[in-house]
Amino acid sequence: NSSIKKIKEDAKAPTKSITYIGFIRVSTQKQGVHGISQDTQEKLIENYCTEKKYQLADTYRLIESASKGHRTKFRLFLKYISGQKNKVAIIVSRTDRLTRQDCFDLDELRKKDKIEIHLIDRYNVLTSKSTPDELANWEIGVTYAKRDSRMIGQRVNEVRLEQMENGQ
Repeated sequence: NSSIKKIKEDAKAPTKSITYIGFIRVSTQKQGVHGISQDTQEKLIENYCTEKKYQLADTYRLIESASKGHRTKFRLFLKYISGQKNKVAIIVSRTDRLTRQDCFDLDELRKKDKIEIHLIDRYNVLTSKSTPDELANWEIGVTYAKRDSRMIGQRVNEVRLEQMENGQ
């Protein structure tokens, strides 16, 4: 009887409110206006929230490379979402806009049910109750983001070498 009473009390308890926050990142000022620009990411996030009937509370924008080890602005974002009273749903257009590496801080917040991560590009929402398939989908996205970063670095090195060989 006490178990049934507890279930009924839990059902009456207010559900934890969720704050929806868009996350927009570009690596450089130039990228901010070309390619997957800040405006493009913002439109994707707004469309997603409209479709899902989510009320976007805030949008966090930053210009910072995700392939570098120390990400000061990203750390400030993590501090910001950690300090929220409500659970935070991070809405991001693509996995590589959020991270290009394993992010244990994000995963810890997810496991503690402090955040959800909505990945528009992968049609995936990560929560504290994510299935192994959903987590694998996230890990695949991070792996591809790492690969893309390495490929960009390789291409930059090839161009620099070619320029040096041409006396530039």
